[in-house]
Amino acid sequence: MIGSALSFAACGDDDDESPLGAAGAPGQGGESGGAAGAPSAASGDAQCRVIGELCHAADAGEGAAHECHELGHEGDGEACTAGFAGCVETCVDESTGEEPLCAALGELCHAVDDETGPLHECHELGHVNDEAVCAGQFDHCAEICLAAREELEESEAGSGGAGGHGHAEGGAPHAGGGGGAGGAP
Repeated sequence: MIGSALSFAACGDDDDESPLGAAGAPGQGGESGGAAGAPSAASGDAQCRVIGELCHAADAGEGAAHECHELGHEGDGEACTAGFAGCVETCVDESTGEEPLCAALGELCHAVDDETGPLHECHELGHVNDEAVCAGQFDHCAEICLAAREELEESEAGSGGAGGHGHAEGGAPHAGGGGGAGGAP
């Protein structure tokens, strides 16, 4: 399980609401985003790993964010695909109205944006808000951003750092003093 050294704002007040009522939330049979029935190139495994990571910091031990965090770590690809949109809305600030695959990539890759390389491209892809484009690159971007986040977390834990939300190359945190990214670059 990934530790909590990475700190990012997410789901401040949504922890008490159940994701079961949100479109695409667990038990609702929704798609991973976009129009119902739209195919997604994003694998269920990648969606589980991303939900697990994004909902980790928002998990208060109960409520919707906890359910989503647990869903991600259970690793049931079909359940993660069905619950992905609701979980992203629950755990990623400012994701309401955004395409869930894109909002997830924007948030997931934000803290490790390398300013000019593939991590930056994945972070920016999240802000495109185009389901087909995000779905096509989701697994690749999830893989490299999750690996970079783990590496960042390990280096911060090794240096005694308290964790942070800056870019890998020393960029500033999101505007608003620690608010979530979701859809704002």
